[in-house]
Amino acid sequence: MRLTRRSDRATALLLLLLLILSMYCLRQLLRLHGSGTVPPGEKHYVQIGEQDGPGGVFAFPNEPSLQQALAAAGIPYRDSEEVREHPPFVSGERLAVTREEGKTRLSRGEMNGFFKRSLGIPLSINTESEAGLTAVPNIGPDLARCIVEERSRRGGYKKVEDLMTVPGIGPQRFLKIRPFVKL
Repeated sequence: MRLTRRSDRATALLLLLLLILSMYCLRQLLRLHGSGTVPPGEKHYVQIGEQDGPGGVFAFPNEPSLQQALAAAGIPYRDSEEVREHPPFVSGERLAVTREEGKTRLSRGEMNGFFKRSLGIPLSINTESEAGLTAVPNIGPDLARCIVEERSRRGGYKKVEDLMTVPGIGPQRFLKIRPFVKL
């Protein structure tokens, strides 16, 4: 009888350790396959540049306003109404400033895919260019073209897992690509 109690305790301890280990693995897996948003406390990166001047990628503790982004890049801007109405930038966006006939024009877009990849920002499979998709490990020019063609054919992807319908992307390759892309 005494042997059975010891055996039961060992089994219970083993099951408890297995449960803790599986919870840890699940947590790591969810972190690896995250939502593509920037967790609190991490930096937000915005590419800012003028038509004739040097540009750069700037890091902010929060989503920066237009005024904060322009100030970080050292670009003077006077239209206070547009500054107030402009929504904050999200990590991975680009702000291009051009001047024509004395007027300053602002255009907002996506940061280059290679910058995003270097900064650890997931690339959108619904908006990234063919060239940008090649920044993702295991995606070459031919596969990037197939991804863009499939995206056009179906009118955009509904979920990241839809990538597995692209010829050349099976379960193994998808698992290698998944940490670097978002919807």
